[in-house]
Amino acid sequence: MTKLGVVLVNYNGIEYNEACIESIRASDWDGEILIFCVDNDSQDGSPARLEECYGDEVWFHLIRMGKNAGFATANNRGLHEAVRAGCDCLMLLNNDTCIRKDMIRKLVAGALSVQGKACIVAPKIYYWDHKDTIWAAGGYLTSIVKKPVSRGEGEKDTGKYRKKKECTYLNGCCMFLSAETFLKIGDMDEDFFLYYEDTEYCMRAREKGIRLLYCPGAKMYHKVSASTGGSSSPACAYYISRNWPMCMRKRMEKWRFPLFLIYFLINRTACFLLWTVQGRGDLARAGGAGMVDFLRGRNRRTEADV
Repeated sequence: MTKLGVVLVNYNGIEYNEACIESIRASDWDGEILIFCVDNDSQDGSPARLEECYGDEVWFHLIRMGKNAGFATANNRGLHEAVRAGCDCLMLLNNDTCIRKDMIRKLVAGALSVQGKACIVAPKIYYWDHKDTIWAAGGYLTSIVKKPVSRGEGEKDTGKYRKKKECTYLNGCCMFLSAETFLKIGDMDEDFFLYYEDTEYCMRAREKGIRLLYCPGAKMYHKVSASTGGSSSPACAYYISRNWPMCMRKRMEKWRFPLFLIYFLINRTACFLLWTVQGRGDLARAGGAGMVDFLRGRNRRTEADV
């Protein structure tokens, strides 16, 4: 692995892009690093700012989508551009993050330790505002309903997650893989637009015999949900309510899917009741619209797209 293509998706990320890019540039990995920043029609001046700061750099590539094409579509565009540029390894990275200078080197070492087998590798991710608190130390899918869970979320880093571990789920905030592995798995599923594309990708990868590896020595920091508004946004309520069952219908065993639907309905009912009590009828309505669109097989976008 000698040439890395880092794919950043930008949507109104003027506050975050430069810190993320500078942290990548400070990497101590001795290979060549190219950055492919895919802009989803940002309206905050961030594309112009990126051109101003990095437009003359041979290692920087700004790709303008011309519309908000969604997270999966933008990532796919960046990944293919990186492959065309001759990158033999690839990394998806949220732009609201900063990486430690040794993270890439340790991810490369983690990937090579799998002894030639195809894999996706992820680092230990901390909260930006609480740098001793874990956001994700790998992850797993629960045994019955295959719910994606990040290991260690919200826990102080006491060393509990200091060992490498093979996982059944990795968060799409940061994924490192070879170009060969990407071509074997294929593109991210663009039906999702936002949320659960990483879950589906992990499930599809494992179906193809590709291993998912958590590498604890590689570390980074994440400004969680900086560009999406997080769980308090109608867009989040809509897309999770639509995409979660869509993901499981695509990838889950047919006999297991009815069990998932029972759990999903209980989960959403509880969320809707809680939102109503909290005076967040907008979230309940958005979540309900997502469920209806799932049942109708509609992949439309909402007015609250991020």
